[in-house]
Amino acid sequence: MAIYKLIANGSFGPDEIEVMRAAYEAALIDVGVNDPDNPITDLIAKSIVNVTASGERNPKAVMERALNALGVRRSAVVESQKDYRAARSGSGSRAP
Repeated sequence: MAIYKLIANGSFGPDEIEVMRAAYEAALIDVGVNDPDNPITDLIAKSIVNVTASGERNPKAVMERALNALGVRRSAVVESQKDYRAARSGSGSRAP
């Protein structure tokens, strides 16, 4: 998972690491990402690290601020995943 690569390179204590882990996992659920190879996982992870580095320690607040900073909304991510899957399967047509 993207967050663990970033945490390993940082200088965070166990409390901050737990906050970031919880916020990251909650964010992935919130936006409906279940593919660890989805490029948005890296963006979410970086945003969560940045919010935590600013001093926030509440996992829910970290998640919300990180997603708001990215402008990510569940429906947008879910739609992009549908488009991605359709393109990979060769059925690029979508209903209006």
